[in-house]
Amino acid sequence: MLYVRIIISIALLLMAAFGPGIGLRPATSPTVDKAHAGHDHVDRRRTTVLILRILAAMLGLWLLFFSVAQLLHGHRHLPPPTAQSLR
Repeated sequence: MLYVRIIISIALLLMAAFGPGIGLRPATSPTVDKAHAGHDHVDRRRTTVLILRILAAMLGLWLLFFSVAQLLHGHRHLPPPTAQSLR
């Protein structure tokens, strides 16, 4: 489960760095609505995509940081110390 979180966090960071996928490319393209007089909703879409990229980057960094910290700490991998092993 720990490695899955690390992979997901790296995927989120890559999505934030390189932008939306191929399916969302027309949503961020300024040539989508040449027929319309205003470009207000294109600006809203760009703003929405930017906000989502920032949130994906923050979530990816948060997941990556705490997953790597948990991996380095060795959480739940060592048996708890017993009274006999302390003597």
